[in-house]
Amino acid sequence: EPQTFSLPNKARLVVVEDHELPLVQIKVIFRTGEVLEPQGQEGLGQIVGEALRSGGSEAYNPEELNSLLENKAADLSVSVDFESVQVNLNILRDDLQSLLPVLSDLLAHPRFPKDKIALAKKQVLTQIARRNDNQQEVAFREFKRLVYGPESVYGRLPQVETVHRIGRKDVLRFYRKGFTGANMLIGVVGDVQADKIKDLMTETLGSIPAGDRTELDFPPVEAPKDVQQRFIDMSGVNQVSILMGHVGGLRQDKDYAVLQVMNSILSQGFSSRLFQTLRTRMGLAYSVYGRYGSKAFYPGVFLAGLKTKNANLVRAAEALKKEIVTLHEEGVSTEEVKRAKEEFLNSLVFRYETPSEILERQLYYAYRDMPLDSFEKLVRDIKEVQVGDVNRVAAKHLHPDRLLMLMVGNRDLLQEQLAEFPDMEVVDLKD
Repeated sequence: EPQTFSLPNKARLVVVEDHELPLVQIKVIFRTGEVLEPQGQEGLGQIVGEALRSGGSEAYNPEELNSLLENKAADLSVSVDFESVQVNLNILRDDLQSLLPVLSDLLAHPRFPKDKIALAKKQVLTQIARRNDNQQEVAFREFKRLVYGPESVYGRLPQVETVHRIGRKDVLRFYRKGFTGANMLIGVVGDVQADKIKDLMTETLGSIPAGDRTELDFPPVEAPKDVQQRFIDMSGVNQVSILMGHVGGLRQDKDYAVLQVMNSILSQGFSSRLFQTLRTRMGLAYSVYGRYGSKAFYPGVFLAGLKTKNANLVRAAEALKKEIVTLHEEGVSTEEVKRAKEEFLNSLVFRYETPSEILERQLYYAYRDMPLDSFEKLVRDIKEVQVGDVNRVAAKHLHPDRLLMLMVGNRDLLQEQLAEFPDMEVVDLKD
């Protein structure tokens, strides 16, 4: 059972004891992220994360830090995403007393040397240069930008010019705002005793100044008013990716559980409508996919998609839209709801099976200020879903009249097919 504590510096601590192996995982999540990057400095969050890990601390220069961790067979990593920054330390139980102060010093007194910031910027520039290599990744990224808008904070991307204008003072400003005790959520899983790890955390990470709790700014999502259909020309590919959808929902929505069942019927697994119709019966695609995205801080994305042969583009697009329209207008069957509930509940059983996964779940809810029993409530709610519930949310939350469509393919091979879409905006793939 997870145990929760508050530290004197306003940090929160969640502990899951697991005495099977003499190992300890420490996860420190800070209430910051790419959402707080100033406009024109996209890429700053990644640079802070890279330079934090590689730059060493006041007490340990980069070489000393790496040598110490290597000698202890410890693994330290920093990851930055849109909503948070997470620092992970995996160690042996016997090294807890010696390595926790090292982690604390890194988080409280990072060096951020200029050469490591320059290296981090170079790594981000390399990612920019390679981000158009994969057709499917391009499709997902650009569909998200179509849904939210390219100038929305949810659609912005690091660019060469935004990375070049980032300096050390920007790194320090981002760090100082986010890396405070009040912004810190700590998770520990492994061979520990909860009361003792609380005392040790109080002495180490608990010494980081409390500071202020950052209010993450998630602006409202505005539906696109202009382009509804976009084709992105990507040379060198011989198939076309097609995505359709619109703005999704919020995790706190009272219909969340019903939406999961609806989504399962439409697009999840071999028995889903998309798989059975577009792949099995019509043979239009090897893989089909979809999700009704619901995020805690801002609306997610509803999408349904596939990858198909160029010759099948028109049929595939029409069939994909038809499945969404049919679900919206005609609803589902009792058998579909029963099967979807069983499959979804069976997947939940294995989703949070290990102590580490249980900790991840608790941290997810705690970070988003959601009730810590949200998972148990979801299971109860899924069990209660009926056909009428799914039909109601399909009519309410699916919007065929607002469907956005994105295609990624080779324009030179698709001239005839694209002529069937007179409202399609055709653009070049950009970095």
